[in-house]
Amino acid sequence: MAWHLSAALSGRSNRLISKTPSLGVAFVPCLEDLTSNPYWSILASALSREGAIVLPRNPGTLRIRWLWTNRGSIDVLHLHYIQSHYVVEARHARFRWVLRFARNILIARALGYRIVWTVHDETPAFPLKPKWVEDLAYQLVARSAHAIIVHCAYAQQMVRRRYGRTSGVVIVDHPPLVNLYPAPTSADSVRERLGISDDSIVFLCFGQIRPNKGIERLLDAFSQLEDSTLRLIVAGAPGPDSDYVTQLRQAAKQDARVLLMDQLIPDEHVVRLFAAANVAVMSFAQVLTSSSVILAMSLGKPVIAPASGCIPELLSAEMGWTYPPEDTFALQAALRAATNADLATMGSRALQRASQMRISSTVSQTLLAYGRRS
Repeated sequence: MAWHLSAALSGRSNRLISKTPSLGVAFVPCLEDLTSNPYWSILASALSREGAIVLPRNPGTLRIRWLWTNRGSIDVLHLHYIQSHYVVEARHARFRWVLRFARNILIARALGYRIVWTVHDETPAFPLKPKWVEDLAYQLVARSAHAIIVHCAYAQQMVRRRYGRTSGVVIVDHPPLVNLYPAPTSADSVRERLGISDDSIVFLCFGQIRPNKGIERLLDAFSQLEDSTLRLIVAGAPGPDSDYVTQLRQAAKQDARVLLMDQLIPDEHVVRLFAAANVAVMSFAQVLTSSSVILAMSLGKPVIAPASGCIPELLSAEMGWTYPPEDTFALQAALRAATNADLATMGSRALQRASQMRISSTVSQTLLAYGRRS
């Protein structure tokens, strides 16, 4: 069944960097457009404390005039996502625009900018057609960037294998998310507002609702569990694929134990949802790095997630369950195993692992990718 959240939960050099001289950094897309995930704001704030200046805004297309005008003040162009440079009508990749983007990157290099690319996904969350045009864009960036940032050893090997990049691929720790939100309120009070009994085991799937999350597989696996006291909350802003969201709404209606909150979740409600949950479930169809998994661990929840990308390097058997990707039966087995586990202890171990992450490491490693030392 669909729920309305507000009603349910109301109540560029090698000199040493210092504070001066500063290091000019432009995130692409710009920082103001990267608001759906705290990853970027945490990274930008930490960089600023080390003397870097991250521009809040810049033209996402990296126009030649902008590159010329800012050549003395911006040292690093830090690319996070590149689709906006060649996407047409949200579905197509234009070859001519890929060539324009590649030209602008080469001009930026010639003007003295350092190009750094963080690879967040093994394949785009929203693939464009034709695929070969998008593949070309990724190859061009991978080969023209001075440095490539990844968040785990698997991702480093993937970049080397997929793009033939054998140097300059730097592993940088994911920014920590512990203490990102205030202490949770009482789980009992949140459950009461949601109409969930105290003795229920609650699974939470949190994050933007889009096809690469594999939520339809989660709903299918959950529906095979016969325990009437189990609950599944799927919460997050709908992605641009409206047909996918509609499909999930129809599937959720078939199981009264499912609460579908397909809307943007305000920050003040995130911690409440996790307080109500016993286990976080991430059923990605494809994933490389997952802030959602790290957030769940940071909030003291055991995690069920596919053994894909960086996840096996992050999540041990003491903190949750991993399963073969796209295996609905294995996902179902993990859900069932969670109903008989010491979830509180596993959650504590997950929090302990997340608490070991240090923003100081993230920043120093990022600065090295930028060509500086902290």
